[in-house]
Amino acid sequence: MRALNFAFLKLDTLWFSVNAQQYCVVAGGDTQNDNIANVTFAGINNTTTTHPGYNDFTDLVAQVAQGEQQQLSVTINAFSEGNDYVYAFIDWNGNGTLDDAGEVYTLATYTSSIGPHALNVTVPNDAVSGNIRMRIIVAYIRPIPDPCMNLNYGEVEDYTISITPPLAACPTGDFTFTTQAEIDAFGATYGHCTEIPGNVF
Repeated sequence: MRALNFAFLKLDTLWFSVNAQQYCVVAGGDTQNDNIANVTFAGINNTTTTHPGYNDFTDLVAQVAQGEQQQLSVTINAFSEGNDYVYAFIDWNGNGTLDDAGEVYTLATYTSSIGPHALNVTVPNDAVSGNIRMRIIVAYIRPIPDPCMNLNYGEVEDYTISITPPLAACPTGDFTFTTQAEIDAFGATYGHCTEIPGNVF
């Protein structure tokens, strides 16, 4: 059985800036039994074996486009009695707040399972272009999601998401180029297409 203290913790709140925005950072709690083992999302696949409580992984960048869907997966080390909650917070509008409408995701509640706990995340069509923040939290007995919660037991990891406009629809038909610049422009626009029907001249 664990003793929990839900009184206000007198911890200094840290702030840091990404893409002209500031995000609150709280220290994680005791991570011996409640921690994040792996986060996988849109090109990020981060496995950790040490758990200091708060982890700044903002050098790892997920690449997404407006309107597309990507699977978010979080594997944890969970307390055997259960009661672990897994949350994700994504600042889609880039305003520095991680819990606006549509920015909070619950991957697991009251769980003792390591997972992976997964869900499909759709990037809003009006998500701001550029770099924004994603925060992953595993917390013991925290049924109310809060991206700035002070943890008795649990861990916090921060990542960067790079958002681009929607990818252009892959074209069909034949294409004729007269200059290298035209070829380069075509590749920049349709380089994501794995196969283009027709011929390119």
